Amino acid sequence: SIMALYETDYNISEITIKKEVDNVSRIYVDNLVMDIHDEFLSKLKTKNKFNLKLFLNNENIDIDQFEYISQGLVFKKYDDKVLISFGGLLMSLNGHYKELEKLEILSGVFVGIN
Repeated sequence: SIMALYETDYNISEITIKKEVDNVSRIYVDNLVMDIHDEFLSKLKTKNKFNLKLFLNNENIDIDQFEYISQGLVFKKYDDKVLISFGGLLMSLNGHYKELEKLEILSGVFVGIN
């Protein structure tokens, strides 16, 4: 199986949700801010935690292994933060992660959630 650049579990109980636009909410949890479709968010809320994995686009990943997958581009990168756009839906990862140093502006990525 292909190693994710970044992988972690998040506790559902720690999520803060802010309504953004029709059918989309922004979730805040630990080091993650992410826009997510409300339909999938309602599924997430039935769990105790969710697992998020970030891959480079050129990895040959099996997308069927995820409940939710999105393809996007890195559009900003700082020492301690990466910003990714998924066709207008945004994601931000904060923190110093050696693995994320491989990401560059316009790196294509997949995010998968289970």
